[in-house]
Amino acid sequence: MAEPIARIDELQPAPKRLLANAVKARLFRMGLGAQYTNLWWMRRARVRSPWLNWNSENKAVFIHVPKNAGSSLYKTLHIAQPAETHCTAFGYRSSNRAAWDQAFTFAFARNPWDRFVSAFHYLKHQPISADDKAWSAQMLGSFDTFEQFAGAMQDRSFCSTVFMWRHFAPQWYFLCDLRGDIIVDHIARFENLPREVENLEQRLRVDATVQRVNAVPRKHYSAYYDQRLQDIVASAYARDIALFGYTFETAPAG
Repeated sequence: MAEPIARIDELQPAPKRLLANAVKARLFRMGLGAQYTNLWWMRRARVRSPWLNWNSENKAVFIHVPKNAGSSLYKTLHIAQPAETHCTAFGYRSSNRAAWDQAFTFAFARNPWDRFVSAFHYLKHQPISADDKAWSAQMLGSFDTFEQFAGAMQDRSFCSTVFMWRHFAPQWYFLCDLRGDIIVDHIARFENLPREVENLEQRLRVDATVQRVNAVPRKHYSAYYDQRLQDIVASAYARDIALFGYTFETAPAG
């Protein structure tokens, strides 16, 4: 199986990029994907800070977990969008600890089975960026259906390779420190989006109307699963499920 395209610094010479990709793949296969992701963002954020004037003016930080309505929330809550939108909480904190400690930090969590379906359909049928299109062609081109792709996730090596792409990376990668502890003040729920937006509207003192962006038409996520596929995805995203309290058909109360 070909190694996926990795988001390593584009200024690196080709041999160095290849070595970095190989190291990244090995670390993900060893179960160190979260540590790699956070250390990469720590380094990246110190070179190119994700902090904007909006963060300072509002004393707030939005952690954009991929496929959790982030693009919509930037518009809905009038949040300034950084050039690189998926900096982890650890990356933000590492680049400016004093500002982080004074800020209200928040993110959205999503049912992992639903998010997995959403990521597949976006990348398979409607990828937007050039790197998403390239990854889709390389990694999803051989799969005709969601069932085939989800079934392949039972292979540990393939699963770790898929986790290397941001849309499929577990949510806790973006919200925890190197010890695996959540460091974000408020975890809102995608399933309660209108109510969560109302609460954030008051907290941030903005007028908000929910706007949907990058949504791909599809059936309800539950229609894509049988018990076997439910169990495969549950195993792959076990920490997300435990940490955020999800079951297949329900979201946590609150």
